[in-house]
Amino acid sequence: MLLAFGGAPVDSAADLSRAVARARPGRAVTVTVRGRDGRRRWLTLTPDIAP
Repeated sequence: MLLAFGGAPVDSAADLSRAVARARPGRAVTVTVRGRDGRRRWLTLTPDIAP
């Protein structure tokens, strides 16, 4: 389950869409997820421009 993108809470698809739109291509973003075991994990992603 996705909890946050770039520090912004994600409660809906619209929240995620806005957070992704604000992300700068080539700059790392931290994504917070909750795994199946219930533990939070932090991932680092680097967005790119869609081809």
